Amino acid sequence: MLAVMKIFIFLTTVFYSFSAYACSTLGANNSIQDNMGVIDTYTWRVSDGWSNGGVFASAWRADHVDIYANTLRLTLDDLPCVGDATLCSGAAYAGGEYSSASLLPAGEVSFDAKVAKASGVITGLFLYTGTSDGQPHDEIDIEFLGKNTTQVQFNYFVSGVGGHEVLLPLGFDASQAMHRYTIRWDATHIEWLVDGVQKHQVSGVVLPSSPMHIYSNIWAATGVDAWSGAFVYANPLYSYVDTITYNPLYAGITSACEQPQVGCFTPLSTWVWLGSLGFITLLIRRIHSSG
Repeated sequence: MLAVMKIFIFLTTVFYSFSAYACSTLGANNSIQDNMGVIDTYTWRVSDGWSNGGVFASAWRADHVDIYANTLRLTLDDLPCVGDATLCSGAAYAGGEYSSASLLPAGEVSFDAKVAKASGVITGLFLYTGTSDGQPHDEIDIEFLGKNTTQVQFNYFVSGVGGHEVLLPLGFDASQAMHRYTIRWDATHIEWLVDGVQKHQVSGVVLPSSPMHIYSNIWAATGVDAWSGAFVYANPLYSYVDTITYNPLYAGITSACEQPQVGCFTPLSTWVWLGSLGFITLLIRRIHSSG
C-alpha cells in the first residue's frame, strides 16, 4: 500500500504541473472580457524595471499602471526619474505598459480607450511577440500620435520587418472620449475597425502568423520628431482603457482556469487525471489480487 501511495503522490504532482502548463497554452484559446475593475494578475502582467531604449525616452514602471474610476490608467511622467534616473532604467521619464500573460492565437481583440494628447507621446494598443517568447518579431499596431489625436496609425511587422504604416483620420478626437478600437487577424488578413466600422485591411501578402500578447502602453518618443512631434514634458499624461475583449478565431479548448498556480481543469488535463486514476485503480486491484 505504501508503494501505491507513493505512485499516487507522484502522479498528482505530475497532474498539477501539467494542468498549470495546459492553462498557459491550451487555455489561451479562451475568450477574455475584462472591464478593468481590478488588475487581474492571472490574465495580465505589468511591465516594470526596464526600457525599450532606441526611440523610447521613457522606461516602464509598475507604479505607472493602476485602476482609476474602474478604468485602467496608464501614466507618463518624470517621477521618480527626475530625482534619480537609475530608478527609471536610466531614462528621463516613466510610462505604463499592460499586457496579456498568455500568447493568444488569431482572433479579434478590442480596446475601449481614451488616449493622451501631447506632442511626442504615443499610446499603443497592439499585439506583439518576439525573441523573449522564443518567436520571431510579429506585431499588429494601433497607435495614436499625441500631436494629433484626430488621427490613428495602423501598422504591422512580420519577422521584424515593418514599414506598413497607414495614418488615417478618425472623424473625432480620441483624447476626448472612449471609443472602441478593434483588430481582427489571422495568417491571411488583418482588419482594423473603429467603433465597429472597418478603417483599413490588408490581405494577399505575408502577415504575422505567430500567437501574440495583447499590449496597451503610453510612452515618450525621442529622435523621431518628424513622426511623433517633439516631446517637452510639462505635466503627467494619461491614457485610459475601459475594456479589453478577446475572442479566438476558432473554437478552442475551454478552460475553467481562474487560478493557474493551483492547477486548473482543461479537457486535456482532465483526461490526464482520469487516466492517472485508472492506472492507480489497476495497481490497487493487482496488489489485492496478489495478496
